[in-house]
Amino acid sequence: MGKSKILDDALKHGRAEQEKELVIDFDQAIEQAKKNAITVKFKGKEYKIPAETPQWYSNLVNRKLAAIKGLDVANMTEEDLLERASISDQENEQIYRRLFGDEFVEAYLNDNFVNLKNFNESLLGPILEKWGWAPMTDTTSTKKKEKTPGS
Repeated sequence: MGKSKILDDALKHGRAEQEKELVIDFDQAIEQAKKNAITVKFKGKEYKIPAETPQWYSNLVNRKLAAIKGLDVANMTEEDLLERASISDQENEQIYRRLFGDEFVEAYLNDNFVNLKNFNESLLGPILEKWGWAPMTDTTSTKKKEKTPGS
């Protein structure tokens, strides 16, 4: 083997290594995220959703919040943020369709035993907490606040 051949091989190997270092395998990151998915069971079926807040969801909430100038989001629950951001019922439905799929949404919309309280407490609350959002509060409570002396 001549010097020229050795140099050519070394150059090819160097280029191949350089090209390998320039490749970022985003597909691998997405596949890992899928392996870490949250499983939601409903009506005998399992639905997989991301274990971390999806980028599209963050973008949606951030765009809505950007429209509200001077909003102090410290110590706000996700529910408070969504209420302030004025996300409509139709937008919420689209969020759920995007997360869970049409089949899931049609099933919960047509089940008389799915109500706001159990939907928030048993489904959305745990998901949002896993995503790092503040715990949701019960907005369906009918308890009246007791008056304290002097009030």
